[in-house]
Amino acid sequence: MLNIKRVLCPTDFSEYSEKALKYAADLSIRFKATLFIQHVMEDVLTMVPDVYGSLTDFQSMREAYERDVIERLQLSIGPEISATTILGKGSTAAEILKTAKEKDVDLIVMGSHGRKGLGRLVIGSVAEQIVKKAQCPVLTVCHLEHAPPRPLEFQRVLTAVDYSDHSLRALEFALSFVEDYQSELYLLHVIDHLAKPELAGFAYDPAHYEEREMEASRRRLRNMVPDELWSKYSIKPIAKIGHPYREITHTALSIAADLVIMGVVGHRAIGSTLFGSTTYRVIKEVHCPVLTIRGRKGET
Repeated sequence: MLNIKRVLCPTDFSEYSEKALKYAADLSIRFKATLFIQHVMEDVLTMVPDVYGSLTDFQSMREAYERDVIERLQLSIGPEISATTILGKGSTAAEILKTAKEKDVDLIVMGSHGRKGLGRLVIGSVAEQIVKKAQCPVLTVCHLEHAPPRPLEFQRVLTAVDYSDHSLRALEFALSFVEDYQSELYLLHVIDHLAKPELAGFAYDPAHYEEREMEASRRRLRNMVPDELWSKYSIKPIAKIGHPYREITHTALSIAADLVIMGVVGHRAIGSTLFGSTTYRVIKEVHCPVLTIRGRKGET
């Protein structure tokens, strides 16, 4: 079962952040977790006091702004939700990561615009850094077409598996998630750019070769899940051929997934094709929240 005891939800008070807060609140209630809501202010002290007049006037303006932010944080929670508000100052990404580490957070929940380009995620350009560097899972809530059900119901969960270490950690998390929510679990492996085999003396049958490769992938997916879980839960292995991000988003839409779970590489491998081309495209385009698993706490 999942061990989620501390949830962090950064907010910039946008409608995207408000939707993410609904997910964070419901998850914290379900797992009886402590909820932290954080807003990070830009370091306005770097601005020239002369713009505001005297230094005393400048400090008074800043104090008034801080009081306003704290009040907005408390109002965003609502009376029915118990949470701790945190006001940070400085670099947004650094402050969020610092809070996550200091509070030993088990999950970060944040909103994003889902527009083209990683720098246009909702909290400035920092969501990219959070997903890359956070040592805990990150749930990114992107689209606003549908309000999340209350309470949350993750009936269909899609997990993308490429057999790498980080995707295996995502699978471990997904199996625990299914145990908690009794969800249907779809395991998807995408065979990227299937190469034509070089078999001297044999005719090449594309349909036969592709089906053979997909069946081998389905068998491998089955072997990754303990036998007793197949009869206990609804788990469906899927193999497809194509571009990973396209097949992941298409599959998520076709099964009406409530959640996509993906593993991502750590920040020491930022230039990898998987991270740059697949993870963020899925976050940007898929209709449901995406939960990214970078690694276990303490790993880099």
